[in-house]
Amino acid sequence: MTVEEARQALMVETEVDARNDMARIIRQVEAEAREEADKRAREVISLAVQRLASEHVNEISASVVTLPGEEMKGRIIGRNGRNIRSFEMATGVDVIVDDTPETVTISSFDPIRREVARRTLLKLVTDGRIHPARIEKLVEDTRAEIERNIIEDGERRPMKLVLTACIVKCSS
Repeated sequence: MTVEEARQALMVETEVDARNDMARIIRQVEAEAREEADKRAREVISLAVQRLASEHVNEISASVVTLPGEEMKGRIIGRNGRNIRSFEMATGVDVIVDDTPETVTISSFDPIRREVARRTLLKLVTDGRIHPARIEKLVEDTRAEIERNIIEDGERRPMKLVLTACIVKCSS
């Protein structure tokens, strides 16, 4: 092998090594870029979920009851807070009486408890007789009414599904 051939072989070998090194470095940089992009995407999604989740939770965990007048808030609270405490104990919800005019907010993650409380409060406001014994009686009655409605709906829904399936099957 001549000096020129050796130099040429060395150049080819060096070029191949350099290309392999460049390819390895490029793959490594691309992998790091993908990891960084994934990390940033997770951060953006996490921030978006945090920002919107609280709004969604508030929407699904609170019900607002409109009152006929501001004086009704005082009657709901009762002397020394006995009515509102009795209501919260009987229903298992939190009642929020704030500066919002003519409204009371009922808060609970349990939708059935929240609905029992909402309907009971509407009945109390409509009737006007608000005291602990009446609250407990109306809560029991409303809870029984809602349980009956749930059972009736549960029995009626499968029948609707069967009829709908029959209509769809027969018409096709």
